[in-house]
Amino acid sequence: MFDHKLFTSENLYTLWEREKLIFRTKQRHKLSIQQLQWHKWLYSKNVYLHNLPSIIYLPIQSQLFMNKPLWEWQSSFVLEKLALLQIGETINIDSYKRIPKVNTTSEFPLTCNTFNPLYEYMLLLKQLQMFSQQSTITFRKQTEIYFPKTIDEAVIADRHLLHKLKQISMFLPK
Repeated sequence: MFDHKLFTSENLYTLWEREKLIFRTKQRHKLSIQQLQWHKWLYSKNVYLHNLPSIIYLPIQSQLFMNKPLWEWQSSFVLEKLALLQIGETINIDSYKRIPKVNTTSEFPLTCNTFNPLYEYMLLLKQLQMFSQQSTITFRKQTEIYFPKTIDEAVIADRHLLHKLKQISMFLPK
């Protein structure tokens, strides 16, 4: 019971690659009301699971402080803000109010609420060289966001992105 094994970043990326594959390909027979609303919202944007950008549904440590699932708030932020930016345009993440964040540590008494999930997500996109950081809350778009056309393209793009993140994390300070 007290055997403590470290969870390596290699393990995380292997598990997350599998999780992303399931996310993309799993048959959804029974959806919760929240999931159904999200799927309807995607369809209203003419986007389907198979052509969501790979930067959606990326793991972040501060997800614990969010009221919405990872895929839901990331897809909202990417489709409503980041994808609409032209290369060279900037975004002030403090101006994006659609992401509900849990602001109290009372729900998580053993943690300290010092993380901002949106900021952490943008730092991840910065590491992927998709955005550059102009200030603490302002980021400039460097590259277009890729929307795969087929499920095969999406799976390959997911694998490529997670491999890139794994390579980056090897060189980041622990």
